[in-house]
Amino acid sequence: MDRRTKNVEIFKDSVDLMQESSRLQQAIKESVNKQKLYLEAEKIAAPDSKGLSCKTVVSTKRSFEASS
Repeated sequence: MDRRTKNVEIFKDSVDLMQESSRLQQAIKESVNKQKLYLEAEKIAAPDSKGLSCKTVVSTKRSFEASS
């Protein structure tokens, strides 16, 4: 099976799962509502980590591409 066909199957499986799970649908809605887009020209301050470790990654990749 080529990569494209495999990716299409994974996508279809993900869509089916999302349509069947109200819990997942709610999680997706919450995730979308909490998204932030920082444009290239915007200056942002690093958040106060309050002793927590975190990692920030800046990438030009789209979400699906970055997950591969």
